[in-house]
Amino acid sequence: MKETYKNASRILLKFTSDKEAKLRYGAKLRIQMQEAIGRGESPKGYRIDWILKTVSDLFALLGEKAAEFNAAHPQDAVSADDLSDVLATAQAKLKSPRQR
Repeated sequence: MKETYKNASRILLKFTSDKEAKLRYGAKLRIQMQEAIGRGESPKGYRIDWILKTVSDLFALLGEKAAEFNAAHPQDAVSADDLSDVLATAQAKLKSPRQR
C-alpha cells in the first residue's frame, strides 16, 4: 500500500510540474469544450469561465484603446473592423514560431 502511495505521489508531482503534461491536459479540455459546443451544449467549468472573463476584460481594454485613438485622432475613428485587425494581428503574433 505504501508503494502505491509513492507511485501516486510521483505521478501527481509529474503532472503538476511537467509543462508538457499540463499543455496536453489543456488541449484535452479544449477538445472537450469544442465537442460540447458541437453538440449544441454550453461548456462548463473553470476553463470556459476563464475564457469568458478574459474576453470581457479584453473588450474593455479594446474599448479604452479605441477611445484613446479617437481622442488622439479627432479626424478619424476606430471601427469594429479595426478592432478585428488588432485581434487578427495579435493572433498571428501569438501563433508565430518566435513566440513559442
